Amino acid sequence: MLHLIAQEMRIKSWTKNIMVFLPPIAASEYSKFFSFELWLLFFTFCLASSSIYVLNDIRDQDFDKSHPKKALRPIANGKMSAFQGLLLIIFCVLFASLSISFLSISTKISVLLFLILNVLYSFGLKSIPILELFLVSSGYLIRCAAGALEAKIELSFWFYIIIGSCSLSLIIGKRIAESAQQIILKRIVLNLYSKDFLLTVYGIAVCSSINFIFLWINEKFGNEPKNIVAGVLFTIAILVHARVTLSDEAREVEFPELWLTSKPHLILTVLLAGFLLYA
Repeated sequence: MLHLIAQEMRIKSWTKNIMVFLPPIAASEYSKFFSFELWLLFFTFCLASSSIYVLNDIRDQDFDKSHPKKALRPIANGKMSAFQGLLLIIFCVLFASLSISFLSISTKISVLLFLILNVLYSFGLKSIPILELFLVSSGYLIRCAAGALEAKIELSFWFYIIIGSCSLSLIIGKRIAESAQQIILKRIVLNLYSKDFLLTVYGIAVCSSINFIFLWINEKFGNEPKNIVAGVLFTIAILVHARVTLSDEAREVEFPELWLTSKPHLILTVLLAGFLLYA
């Protein structure tokens, strides 16, 4: 049963929550990376996001049953009942509420906003084209902002725009991958997007991400050659995602956090870029 619980909570997707650690890294305040409050915030977002995952699986189980990967989830394959899923949601929310009680009021508001937006998304906003893209990508931005608030770090306007545009490109890439799936039941909102529209907005998001990265680098680090090289390395990582998204392999990026963690060379590329900037 513990294996089913771990699978339903999608522990592998907790990698999204490392966004809370970006602010101290970006601000070069590395000591705050190891603060108890920041790690508690990470744990809180893990529980909060898991509660949303379970909620979505309960509501989307009919759609998930026709999906080659989602059909393996405990609720979709019948190994876990909807009632057990509800109990799991209650467990996650209770422990998230307990852990967040030790954090600042501004952080509490951020986590509450995250939960409210995701519940609204699950109960109807997921069917509204364009809005649903921004709602999903906002989750990354809220995590990052919450980390900055808890660590009392002020980040550049460009940094937040980079997080927003990069996450938006990942979500649009996910929709492109979902549209390419040959399955009976798909997200309702996919019927409201044309292929040309998704490809166009994906291109806009990718180009914007690259431009914003260079603007942020120039503002914070200057235009030294090593900083330009760092920007190029970030661009390479983004374009690798674009190459897969716009190819016959698009289904690979349907779960972007899992795809990214399966590409150690991309992670090393990003780490090298960060080293060049902060060394």
